[in-house]
Amino acid sequence: MKKILIVDDEVEIRDILKLFISASYENEILEADSGNSAIDVLEDSMDEIAVVLCDYRMKNGNGGVVYAYLKENDFPIPYIMASTDTPDVYEEFATLTEDNPLNTNLKKPFKKALINEVLDKILAEVD
Repeated sequence: MKKILIVDDEVEIRDILKLFISASYENEILEADSGNSAIDVLEDSMDEIAVVLCDYRMKNGNGGVVYAYLKENDFPIPYIMASTDTPDVYEEFATLTEDNPLNTNLKKPFKKALINEVLDKILAEVD
């Protein structure tokens, strides 16, 4: 069973997401507090990760850095932008859904049911 990587600079958000996800899924959850930390996790565990759930606005590397890393290295891991922003305001996400049809956006604040809906679809394809 593959892992879920949660990337957010706010520990409270990561904790809420872990609570939501662990209530419905048995997948192990990995965490990173910045884009650059997420890249370190991806480098160490690339083949084990099913999906990246990533905030955009973070110090030490934003969500765009993570997405660019996945694209540049041709890693087919689905990317969920979990942010108050939408991907259309950032140039690096211009081809988000064309790059991988499982890529998507969750606009904060979001409900557990929406997270489950998105993860159900992705995990059915990648696990």
